[in-house]
Amino acid sequence: MIDNKGRKAYVTLLTNERYLAGLLLLDHTMKVVGTRHPLVVLTTASFPERHLNLLKTLGIECRVVGLLEPKGEVKLIAERFRDTWSKLQAFALEDYERVVLLDCDMTLFENIDHLLDDEDILPGSDWIAASHVCACNPLDEDWYLPDCKPENCSFTYAESQPNFAPPPAALLSTKRTWGLLNSGLVVLSPSKALHDRIVHHLHTSPTVATMALPDQDLLGEVFEGRWTPLPWRMNALKTFRWVHPKLWFVEREGGARVEGRERNQLQGVGHGIAVLHYIVEKPWLEVLPADSRDAETHRWWWADWRQMLAAWLEDANLHKHVASVEKLVVKGSQD
Repeated sequence: MIDNKGRKAYVTLLTNERYLAGLLLLDHTMKVVGTRHPLVVLTTASFPERHLNLLKTLGIECRVVGLLEPKGEVKLIAERFRDTWSKLQAFALEDYERVVLLDCDMTLFENIDHLLDDEDILPGSDWIAASHVCACNPLDEDWYLPDCKPENCSFTYAESQPNFAPPPAALLSTKRTWGLLNSGLVVLSPSKALHDRIVHHLHTSPTVATMALPDQDLLGEVFEGRWTPLPWRMNALKTFRWVHPKLWFVEREGGARVEGRERNQLQGVGHGIAVLHYIVEKPWLEVLPADSRDAETHRWWWADWRQMLAAWLEDANLHKHVASVEKLVVKGSQD
């Protein structure tokens, strides 16, 4: 039996070069906020071996995993989601007592080690913790179900609660949309039993073929009734800035609004964004029009990226990687 007591880690999946820039900035911001636990990257055979030395230099452990896929044909809303089943291989990391599974299109503004250290976050070893789905359908996607609208969104509920508390676990079954989780950040206790249960569901459930968001919908089914909600700021979608401004902004005297990332400095840790999730367009792959509703949050990504590269230039071991890393991002920046 593996002795995993006390071993904890952050885990993310990286299957191709297109997302490497996102992973690098995730790692950088984790270090900036003083994360104490290691970052483990799950890679597949499709990830270019030439980048592994850079990850090793950064102190990132890489583990090669096999692709996790359903048995039959599936209808995906975007081809980029095809690899995401494989992130669920994190449930097989039995040498860790607890894991926080992150998407690599995230950045941290606050230390979130309490998600790994607080024993009370998970009611049981076969539970997970995650934030809710935003059910507002702000981009009017046709794959959302008809009940996905602002009045049924868990974050609309949170806007009316003290400290913006999400619908508690006891209420999740009372409204379909409240029972939906976002898999961008998941707290879990790895075990072979849980991993086997997930794989069995993936390979046998008839609902898998029609899942719009592969790993997210699968986790929602496997852990129905066994997941506990995390606050909005643990997985703050960039769209919250204009979809849920009551969560994002705080008003100061005189009516000035303070951004979510600045609230930790103004109000103290625990009020503003902890983890920002760059859903849909990725800052390093696409420069948005200046009047885009998401341009501001993309500017933050680029500002942090430039700070990271400046730090690398001062590091003898990382200096040589700057030129190759700059090729991973789109020309220009969100200024």
